[in-house]
Amino acid sequence: MELPPLGLFKINIFCPFAWQLYPWNQICGTISNEIESLTNVLGLSVSFGEHMKPNWMRTDLKSQELFNFYEICKMDMSCSGLFESLLRNSNLMSALNEFSNLIERSVKDRVLYTPPRCKNCLHGNNDCSHTKIAVLFSGGIDCSILAAISNKYIPARDPIDLINVAFQKVGVFGETSWDVPDRISAKTSLVELQKLCPQRRWNYVEVNVSREELRSYLQNHIKHLIYPLNTILDESLGSAFWFASRGKGKCLGREYTSPARVVIVGSGADELFGGYMRHRNAFRRYEGNETEKIANLQKELTKDWSRISTRNLSRDDRVVADNGKTLRAPFIEENLVHFVRSFSPSQLCCFLLRAGIGDKLFLRLYGYHIGLKEVAILPKRAIQFGSKIANKKQNAADRSLYL
Repeated sequence: MELPPLGLFKINIFCPFAWQLYPWNQICGTISNEIESLTNVLGLSVSFGEHMKPNWMRTDLKSQELFNFYEICKMDMSCSGLFESLLRNSNLMSALNEFSNLIERSVKDRVLYTPPRCKNCLHGNNDCSHTKIAVLFSGGIDCSILAAISNKYIPARDPIDLINVAFQKVGVFGETSWDVPDRISAKTSLVELQKLCPQRRWNYVEVNVSREELRSYLQNHIKHLIYPLNTILDESLGSAFWFASRGKGKCLGREYTSPARVVIVGSGADELFGGYMRHRNAFRRYEGNETEKIANLQKELTKDWSRISTRNLSRDDRVVADNGKTLRAPFIEENLVHFVRSFSPSQLCCFLLRAGIGDKLFLRLYGYHIGLKEVAILPKRAIQFGSKIANKKQNAADRSLYL
C-alpha cells in the first residue's frame, strides 16, 4: 500500500516500528481506517499527536454569495454573449481578479524556480537557452491557461514545449489515425496561444503511441510505477502521463525529445471547479430543489478533493519522475485552493448550461477574460478518452489485466 497522506509522520530511528502521526485534520473514521490498514500491513504502532489543520485544509469555509451562476445563467443567449454578460458583473470580476493574482503567482513560482539548464546541457558550461519547461497539453482550458501564464515568466529566449499525446486509433478497415479528440483540440488551442503570445517559440510536440508500444511498456515497466493502484483508470491515466512526460515525438515534422526538466500539469482543476461528468450528474440527477441539488454537488466536490492525493497525485508523480522530470501542478497551490474552496458550487460551475460551458464555468470565464476565447468553449474530455487510450464502454473501476 501507499503511505496515506494524512499529515506528518514522526519516526524514532531507534524504535522504527513506533510511529507518531500529526494529522492535517481531526481524527475521523477515514483516518482511523487508513491507519488500521497501515498497521496491519507493516506491523506498526501508530500514536497521534495534535492535529495541525492548516487554513488551506479547512472544510468549514464560509462562502460569500456575491454572485450566483444559477441566477445569472437562466437567460437564453449565445456562449460569447453569455460570457460577455457575466464579465460585466462587478462582483464576479472582483473574484476573477483575485483568482488571477493567485494563479499567476502559483505558475510564476513553479516556472521560475527551476534548474538553469535543460537535460541535454546538464554537464556543459555554456549558457542554456533550450526548453526547460514543458506543459502536458491536451488543448483544454486548464493547460491552455497554464501555458499562457507561463509565457509571462519564462525568459523570452527559451522555447516552451507543449506535449500532446495520442494513442493509436484503428478504423474499421484497419487504418491507423492519430486524430483523437485531444489532438484536434490542441491544434485549435495552439493557434490561439500563438496569436496571444506571438514572440514565444512554442514547440508543439505530437507524441504518437501505437497499441503494441503501449502494451509492451505497460506490461514491462509502467505497471510497476502505478502499483499498488490497479484499475483500468490507473492504467490509462498512468500510461498517458508516462508517454507524455517522456516527450518523445514529432515537432514540426521532425523527431524530437523534450529536454525539459519540469512538467506543468492541470491536475486539480476538475476537482476544484466541477469538471467531471459525475459533478453534472450529482446536480442534474439528484431529486430535490435547486438548493438541495447544489448541496449534493458540494458533497461530491468535497469527496473528490479529499481523495485527489491517493487517486491521482502520487501515481502521476511517480510516472513523471521516472522520465527524469519534476511534476508541478499550479492549481493545487495552498492559497489558491483555500480561495477557490471558499466558494459555493453555484459560483464555480453551472449545470443549467451545456457541457463545455457550465462545467468549470468560473475557470472558463477566466480563460475567456485573458484572451483564450475559443479554448474557453471547448468541451471537457478526460485524458483517457481525449487521447483514446481508453473507451467509455470500459468500467474504469475494473482491475487492469496488467496491474
